[in-house]
Amino acid sequence: MLNNFLIVLVSVFSFLSSGKTEISSQAKKESKNVIVYFSGSDWCTICHQFSGRVIKDEKVSEVIKSNYVYYVADFPQKKKLAKEVASTNEFFADKLNEEGTFPKFVICDEEFNFIANIPSDATAESALTILKKYIKE
Repeated sequence: MLNNFLIVLVSVFSFLSSGKTEISSQAKKESKNVIVYFSGSDWCTICHQFSGRVIKDEKVSEVIKSNYVYYVADFPQKKKLAKEVASTNEFFADKLNEEGTFPKFVICDEEFNFIANIPSDATAESALTILKKYIKE
């Protein structure tokens, strides 16, 4: 009985931590930095404005797609996230967004160490400048 409990416990832990492990592995494999975008998809008006002005800009989205591993850490108020997604989001919040700022757009390395932040009032052009500066060669 105890052995079964330990197997289940280990399986649950592995499952809950797999999101961040996959992101880190992909970043290492592709030799890319990681972007974590903190958003409140169903309540944060500023997040929608930032996304429309910056993230959805054609040039910005192409630089992100080609040069970074991109993760959206969404913190909705009305919908419930799957446990593994919520766990990954909480990990990133604890590591990169302790103050709970929304929106927050963070560039970090494959071990999730902070490198830079793109401010919420950024333009697409200013975001591109920052993004291009931290592309791994």
